[in-house]
Amino acid sequence: MPLKVVLEKAGIKENVIKVIFYCKDGYS
Repeated sequence: MPLKVVLEKAGIKENVIKVIFYCKDGYS
């Protein structure tokens, strides 16, 4: 896989994790 694609997927995963943690912090 091209490095650009790997970085994009990693970035998307990172954003999803941030959103999940943000929601948890918001609800707790």
